[in-house]
Amino acid sequence: MTPESFGYHVTPATNWPSIAEKGLIAHVGERSECLQESPAIFLFPTRGDCDTALGQWLGDEFEDIPENGLLILKVDLEGLPVRASAEFEREVHVNIPAERIVAVYQEDWTLRECGGVGMPQEPQDAFSP
Repeated sequence: MTPESFGYHVTPATNWPSIAEKGLIAHVGERSECLQESPAIFLFPTRGDCDTALGQWLGDEFEDIPENGLLILKVDLEGLPVRASAEFEREVHVNIPAERIVAVYQEDWTLRECGGVGMPQEPQDAFSP
């Protein structure tokens, strides 16, 4: 796999139990609702793009989340219909199964889990800040 085969998705840690069970579900989130977007999952193509967004506009969007309350999911995008909506952003308009999550990081890029969500299931509060 090439680096382009992966994307990084940022989500509140409280979403992890649902994501581990159901995967990433394409939908119109509250940040996209006002833009009349179609259902999608948004990802960054590189860790650098993810860091930049978290240090700027995306960090502002998550200002109500406590420190260390976000997770960064590394997702295998191989074979999925990926659209480059901007140089720093990718969109997937289909659901992404949990098995495609190959690593889970804390905001500081500390590895929390690795290997896909055939990963050991943690208790629901395992990712609480």
